[in-house]
Amino acid sequence: MADVGPGTFGYLCGLARREELPGPVLTPILTGLGLSPAGVRTYLSRMVRAGDLSSRRAGRYSVYSMVGNYLAEFRHLGSPRAFQWDGAFHTVIFDIGEDRRTERDALLRAAQASGFRQLRPGVLVGAHAPGEWAQKTFVGTWSVDTDTARDVIATAWDLEESAARISALGDVPPLPTDDVGVVVETTRRHSAVFEALRHTPPFPAELLPAGFPSEMLESRLRMDVTPAYRAMARLLESLSLIHI
Repeated sequence: MADVGPGTFGYLCGLARREELPGPVLTPILTGLGLSPAGVRTYLSRMVRAGDLSSRRAGRYSVYSMVGNYLAEFRHLGSPRAFQWDGAFHTVIFDIGEDRRTERDALLRAAQASGFRQLRPGVLVGAHAPGEWAQKTFVGTWSVDTDTARDVIATAWDLEESAARISALGDVPPLPTDDVGVVVETTRRHSAVFEALRHTPPFPAELLPAGFPSEMLESRLRMDVTPAYRAMARLLESLSLIHI
């Protein structure tokens, strides 16, 4: 079974420290993760059709770039998660009726990609100020005491699912010696970590339940990925040398 999901492309962009990747670099990595060459084409074309990626030609190959909510979520996950809780949630209030369900669903997808969750119908809460997706809503802040903050987080986020994803993270296997293998194995070992991160409230540990495995997640996020950064840089450099 392929170890490839919607977040795989974004993670590879993180290793490349850029928001786009060329096809000739993507293909051996994605096949290493279990896709066939035809499966790679299907994976990328589906993400283009879904509005997560755009593609352009660069000479004899295609370059794929993150766009839309997918790019917003990439930037959100790549931003520092540690922040000083000042006792206030950022809030987004909206009133979009059932007759505008498509518009409402698009707003909720954009909100979730930016780290917001729905406290109750029409009310979203988050740790940071919302982006452009909230332009047609009422935006504000909500100051609360610590106990209320804990209740809000427990209501808006699925803490049981989040804790289960973190607790299920396995042991770290050794890295291969070739560049593609290093990137493949690093991606494989981090995919579950970042899936857990997507479902975890971005708040300090003191606002989460006792026993919540925050430190386990943080330790996995701190794993040294320097070999993968270097391997990806060499793969990109070799492509540029081939096509000079």
